[in-house]
Amino acid sequence: MRPFDIKRQARRLGIAALLFLALIGVGSLISVPVDGERAGRLIRPTLIGFLGPDVTLDLSASLSILPRPTLQIYNLTISKKDKFSIKSQQASVPVSVMALLSGGLSGSSLTVNDPVITLPPSSLPETRQNALALLTGALGAADTIQQSPIEAIAIRGGRIVVAADAPVSFVEKFDADLSITKAGRIDFDLRLPWKSEAVDVSARIDPIDPKTGSKASTLLIKSAPGTITLEGALATTPELHFAGTIDLAIKALDRFGKWLDIDPPLTFTTPLAVKGAAEITSERIAIREAALTLGKIEMQGGIGLDVGGERPLIFGSLSAGDMDVTEFLSPLWPKQAQGWKTEPLSNGLTPEQDFDVRLSAERVNLGIVRIANLAVSILAKDRALDLTLGGSKLFQGSAKGKVSIKPEDEGYRLALHGSFDNLDLAQATLALMDMRKIEGTTEGKFEFESKGRTADAIMKALSGTTDVTISNGTLNGVNLATILKRIETRPLSAIRDMKGGKTDFDRVHVSAAIANGNATLEKAEMIFPPNGMTMTGQVNIGERRLTLEGIATGPDPENGTAPAILPYTVTGSFDDPVVTPDVGRILKRQGTTTPEQ
Repeated sequence: MRPFDIKRQARRLGIAALLFLALIGVGSLISVPVDGERAGRLIRPTLIGFLGPDVTLDLSASLSILPRPTLQIYNLTISKKDKFSIKSQQASVPVSVMALLSGGLSGSSLTVNDPVITLPPSSLPETRQNALALLTGALGAADTIQQSPIEAIAIRGGRIVVAADAPVSFVEKFDADLSITKAGRIDFDLRLPWKSEAVDVSARIDPIDPKTGSKASTLLIKSAPGTITLEGALATTPELHFAGTIDLAIKALDRFGKWLDIDPPLTFTTPLAVKGAAEITSERIAIREAALTLGKIEMQGGIGLDVGGERPLIFGSLSAGDMDVTEFLSPLWPKQAQGWKTEPLSNGLTPEQDFDVRLSAERVNLGIVRIANLAVSILAKDRALDLTLGGSKLFQGSAKGKVSIKPEDEGYRLALHGSFDNLDLAQATLALMDMRKIEGTTEGKFEFESKGRTADAIMKALSGTTDVTISNGTLNGVNLATILKRIETRPLSAIRDMKGGKTDFDRVHVSAAIANGNATLEKAEMIFPPNGMTMTGQVNIGERRLTLEGIATGPDPENGTAPAILPYTVTGSFDDPVVTPDVGRILKRQGTTTPEQ
């Protein structure tokens, strides 16, 4: 028996391998031209199913034999008049060997490399209708797929541009895979970058259920900023309609807002989640039985989006038990360290979308402010925004009002009116101004309007009226009754040390008219029997300065002389007011100008 020669066997194997590689190389050079019309018949039925009968197709093709028989397609153009065009320099369809042996041309998958999809400039409604037509076509294609040999389409390195003198790139690079089984099931996967974030979209649409006339469907959109999942049934008659569940999860509002270019920017790192029963048509998304979680805030109700009009409409009605909105509303406070904010107001202060939203809550926390039975409506149309506060309970009383904001002259016009009743003034001033110098129960009303590009300009253009009454209160830091008594005998010593103590009063009433940011006191009086006090002057809201004159008057003496008086001025800024007694008038009343001994 001849011994096994490993070297000889290795040479034989090497020669066989070289012959095989040579055969492949020669075979790969074999390319047979194929008539474009014949090649088009292979993929046209699928394109018509997806895009409609008016789609046009142009291409040239050849057939390569090895390593696998493949129909090579060149200069592929798929277009639909005034809708879109798809151009690719190279595409391919692996073809069946058995079909070739019988003289036919058959394949089940199409790969399109580096296509450029060009869309015409169009409005939002036109874009929506085009997308709807494409989806309806896809569903129709699934029902008639047995008439088409192509069951899978892959796109690699695709681009989407909007036609213009200089085409605008909409999506730089995307990959997509679409498959339709003979039974009519659609599977779709899309991968693309959007605003530097990777987005994955996957969908599945099952064959039609003859009992319900609908198709079980799922959709998942995943990205780093957030995900959305839809599960339910999709029907095409009488119109395209989805009914099922929705699960939306946004990891951080600031990142999500930056991703979608939301203006004004969202500065909160708070996560948002929405779950509920969803109904979707071509013009409307409605979520019923919604559970919305914003950070630690939990709300229930219904929300939705309607795109049937000229502008998108966000609508809904949500309610909550406890809400802490401190982090969301604190940045809106218009004051800064040394005055009103001078930065231009954001162009997005009023929304691009229309709104019709109602919010309610049993309890709301804003810093140390506590609000009960909150009821707020948010209405916006054509960028005019109305915020209405119902009769909510706060500071032991109630308040209601309305704010209207409308863009005007590169800035905004504001109108504000409201009323309040039985508010605890000590709680209100402590919460809103970090101050507790005056206590009592207050009621009043106000009506303001203004316009400007900054908070500073708006305060300087402010006009309107206000009327406030405080009952059964206390002015902390000064005892006016004691000072008036001391003025009767030792006026100078009385005014040298005015600080300390408190003044209990029955009533304070202030009414003012405001024009160009300057409030003029029409009536300002304090009644603290048997004494009283009045005040006149102006409060320059725009400049944050005070120019006031007041006089406190004691009771009429029994001897018939003039009562004791304490005239004074209040000047300076809001942040550092200066109270100055009028010594000359005090001494004149006493009939002396000599110092006390």
